[in-house]
Amino acid sequence: MIKEVVEADSLQTLPKAVWGISLGANLAVKIAKEFTPFISGLIIDSGCTSFEDMAIETYGKENIMVRLAVSSPYPAEKNISKLKEMNLLLIHSPNDTIMPYAMGRKLYREASCNKYFWEVDSRHGYAIADSTERYIQLIGRLFDNDKDLKRKE
Repeated sequence: MIKEVVEADSLQTLPKAVWGISLGANLAVKIAKEFTPFISGLIIDSGCTSFEDMAIETYGKENIMVRLAVSSPYPAEKNISKLKEMNLLLIHSPNDTIMPYAMGRKLYREASCNKYFWEVDSRHGYAIADSTERYIQLIGRLFDNDKDLKRKE
């Protein structure tokens, strides 16, 4: 589907972003990496560093089944550093009870692109519902030419 969007003649002049929420952040980073020439921005909301890290966080390192049963074929923490020509909006709450805040901060640290970290006071994945206007404003900044995303809120 992404390939069809980036190749569609009617969409060539429009900026494009990939948006991943929660576990979807890993796939969003992978897609952004594979389609970098066509993607202007990446939004990660309440994301994790990898599927394996989440399983370990949930079930513990000592649980052998975690290591045997869970794999991370496209871990965000490894791929995010490869996004050099990308604008990144990373959203996470220190009050998130599902995805650890530390994982959001780690993704932000690993990113070497133009980036902005928005710390929200919201439940997991609810920033868009709780702060809709601000959310839309920050998404708009992904496409601004001033590249003023580096400030941390």
